[in-house]
Amino acid sequence: MPIEVSCRKCGKAYRVKDERAGTKIRCKDCQTVIEVPQTSEDDYGDQMWSEPAPQSLPPRNKSRATVALKNTPTSAGGSFFHKVFGVLALLLAGVMVLGIGLQLSKGNVRSLGGLVVVAAVGGVGIKWLRS
Repeated sequence: MPIEVSCRKCGKAYRVKDERAGTKIRCKDCQTVIEVPQTSEDDYGDQMWSEPAPQSLPPRNKSRATVALKNTPTSAGGSFFHKVFGVLALLLAGVMVLGIGLQLSKGNVRSLGGLVVVAAVGGVGIKWLRS
């Protein structure tokens, strides 16, 4: 009789063979480890669930998932757009610095508060260029 288990994280239900009792499986949706309980029959023929023996899973090979993500068109396009918007953000920060300098030359000391915004925009531009 198949054993019914469900993922604690996403709730997906699975029916596994009796031979898998006491082992661990991975959820196909969220990759959470699910323990398949061992079953035993009592006097009434009902199934009683017992705790599975703790077992360790072999280390998961993440290289396939990483390679798959690198080859997706959205990640390649995202990199291009990050470069373009990074350059635009740095250009904007440069124009803002020129504006602040112009205001300072006219005696407007209050424009120094704009340096905080310049630092933020420049930081975002540099971050996007590095990604």
